[in-house]
Amino acid sequence: MLALALGCGPPPTYSEHIAPILQSKCQSCHRPGQIAPMSLVSYQDAQTWAGLIGVSIEMGNMPPFYADGPADYFRGDLRLSDDEKDLIHDWVAAGAPEGDPALAPAPVDWPDSPWPLGEPDLVIDFPRHSPPRNFKDQHITFVTDYVFPDDTWVKALHLRTESKKAVHHSTQFLWNPEHKVPRNGKSFDHVPPRRALFTWFPGFLTEPLPEGQALLIPKGARVASRTHFGPTKEKRNERMQLGVYFADGTVDSLQKHVGVQMTDIKIPPRDSHYEHRKHTFLPEAALVSHFRIHMHLRGKAAQVLFHYPDGRTEKVFDLPRYRFAWQRYYYLAEPLPAPKGTKVEFVGVWDNSADNPLNPNPNVWCGWGRRTVDEMFGGSVFYTPQRKLAQPLKIEKGRLVEGSMQGASSGLL
Repeated sequence: MLALALGCGPPPTYSEHIAPILQSKCQSCHRPGQIAPMSLVSYQDAQTWAGLIGVSIEMGNMPPFYADGPADYFRGDLRLSDDEKDLIHDWVAAGAPEGDPALAPAPVDWPDSPWPLGEPDLVIDFPRHSPPRNFKDQHITFVTDYVFPDDTWVKALHLRTESKKAVHHSTQFLWNPEHKVPRNGKSFDHVPPRRALFTWFPGFLTEPLPEGQALLIPKGARVASRTHFGPTKEKRNERMQLGVYFADGTVDSLQKHVGVQMTDIKIPPRDSHYEHRKHTFLPEAALVSHFRIHMHLRGKAAQVLFHYPDGRTEKVFDLPRYRFAWQRYYYLAEPLPAPKGTKVEFVGVWDNSADNPLNPNPNVWCGWGRRTVDEMFGGSVFYTPQRKLAQPLKIEKGRLVEGSMQGASSGLL
């Protein structure tokens, strides 16, 4: 492979060299009905977009996986190796030849569904909404009509949006039954969530909970969504849907998280590398599973450092290039053990200079705010306690059939 990339043999071909890369690193998004704007499941697809593929990879924009670390550190790692990048570069430069179709791998049997994990067990509709075309941010709380008839254990939740550009982010939570459901299911008031489920961001990719974990949605619960619509002057119609995937099997641990919100950031004008830090602590011995970082348009980079009780410090998560358009949860390939009392330090970096092409205005001070043109930092570390449940639960199609739910209702997705 390396000899081909160095020009010591015939140019790479789609069938033999490029198709396997696209299957393993691109087609999970680049196929009909998924989040990417074009399909890359056939040679004709790849040939049509060959030039854009080459430019996107050379610029580091694709694949949209921006965390740093060893090749075996993350689950679902989409990063290309240097050899893979060289092969694509040489293939594009050679005119994107197909080669012998007999050498191409068999097509991947992707789920024939617009839902990344296949058809959900339950689909919940949110009220339709069209953001006003006044180029202002809008924050709305939606409350669904669906009421869960029984305690329901789920392994995954996924939010589908109809407009790829309307939603800035959307936090799903359980509606507090003490609050009156707003008329038409919409409220402009900020209602404190009963319990957060997860937050959807542009580029969000669903991952089911690991084996042995599940999330409890109690009987009588409704799902609500606090949704931020970005500023627009275009007509956009949004109809969000929540896909619910029921759990099956044994549950012996619950997912939790610790995190911070940096509300005291003050980014100077034209500062290309403003850094701010904040920390919290792990309240119990933990097995860390994944990380999430949220910033706005000036976001540049982020890190998570663990300062262990024995005095050691370890950089456990490094995001050297933050991308607002592709925010995701980064899952570790193997759980990272951390003792109780570990100091969890979050580091955020912003670029408020004119060199940042997304910067709304490099000549102003920028602080925390809810608008897209303001800034934020929200960081989370997700984990399961090292101590398992004393009595594992047996779940069938989302229903508890054996075990006790006592102390098991605090799991988070």
